[in-house]
Amino acid sequence: MKVRSLAATIASLVFVCCKRYQPAAPWSPPDDDDVIEQSDGGLDARSIQDAAALDRSDGGGDARVEARADGDGATGARARRCVTHALPPVDLSATPTERGGVSVAFSGASWGVAWTERVDGEDSVFFVSVAENGRRIDTPVRVTERGYRGRHPHVLWNGEQWMLFSSSSASRFDELWLQRIDARGALVGRARRLTSRDRHDRYPAVARAGSGLVLAFTAELEPRRHQVLALRLGAWGQQLSPPTELVERTTRISDVSIAPLQSGLVITWSTLRSSTFAIEGVRIDDEGQRLTGAARIVSAPHGLGDQAPRAALAATSRGVTLGWEQWSHGTSGSRLAHFARRLTSDFEPVALEDPSATLRAPSIAAIDDETIALAVQRSAGELDQSVLVESRTLDDRSLGPRIRIRGHEGVAEQPVVSVGRGAIGVVTRGPRGLALHRLPLVECPP
Repeated sequence: MKVRSLAATIASLVFVCCKRYQPAAPWSPPDDDDVIEQSDGGLDARSIQDAAALDRSDGGGDARVEARADGDGATGARARRCVTHALPPVDLSATPTERGGVSVAFSGASWGVAWTERVDGEDSVFFVSVAENGRRIDTPVRVTERGYRGRHPHVLWNGEQWMLFSSSSASRFDELWLQRIDARGALVGRARRLTSRDRHDRYPAVARAGSGLVLAFTAELEPRRHQVLALRLGAWGQQLSPPTELVERTTRISDVSIAPLQSGLVITWSTLRSSTFAIEGVRIDDEGQRLTGAARIVSAPHGLGDQAPRAALAATSRGVTLGWEQWSHGTSGSRLAHFARRLTSDFEPVALEDPSATLRAPSIAAIDDETIALAVQRSAGELDQSVLVESRTLDDRSLGPRIRIRGHEGVAEQPVVSVGRGAIGVVTRGPRGLALHRLPLVECPP
């Protein structure tokens, strides 16, 4: 009996041990839909949970689109995404902004918006960060110090912090400055001057290039001597090489844009004469060195006085897409053109038309390899200023309807667009300042 009891006890112990310490199931990575990116480095757990809840409830997050793609296999993964409606706007500033430029970029978790605002008779640059669910992460912060004018901001996310470039100075010359900002929108240290104090440096535009950045800007050396320069920077804005001259002109140069390609970058700018304007461009390598000579892409009449018509540039899988505002027969309209290999004037632009209004101030951004987001200002009278947003293919086919955005008092002007994970962010100007409009991205109807 004792032997049987001992054997039974040992058998039960072996059974319990095997039951308790059986091998674990193979590990598998979590679904992307269940993870909220934390690359902002500053959102607390409650904020992340709120963002996830709002993303699920705002009618168009990534979760549904990616779930369909997973279920449909390769076909679903290539499904195009469109905009179908606009969510209530987020007010960014309480002061009307009419000059100096606006810039918006997406970090993977939030939009960073920089703009120029006139305070106490002085142009100053401000910044604010807005989560993808529409919640302002912090109050707007003044970037330029008092006594320093600031204009033409350009913001970029370097993977850990916002990098805000602007044209600013307390003297008669304009220099380019860099201010680093953390994910919550707080300034990191003091601004650092990047260029010299013996000329006017304006219109900074920045893009990633290899492991660093390339900064393009204009320099006014004398009243009739203007240059476009490129400066190679590290990921944190440290200068790696002297500026490279890309072009020199006797006419004023403005509105610099930059876009990365699979190899190198494209830089475009506008020049203005008494009654005509031109858009020119050049290709450079990742070190900021010129690969091609400057090519004139667009030459057309204008009717905006001493203001060059606005142009926009976006990188796509086929090269770059250029959008611009052009006057013809006394009215203004917008055009689009796609460039696969080289910049040339030998192309047929796509005219964006509205029979009862003019379409001005285009802004474009890539949604995916074959789709772009396009925002234009629709002007049908002094008090009828709205913004139209749509998704378009690179074959110039509109996907879904145009969505009209109206701001405070029914006015929205001069859009700037940036694409997030599950929504498009469009910043517009209005009589009460700037606003960010979010348009959820959903799978396009067949």
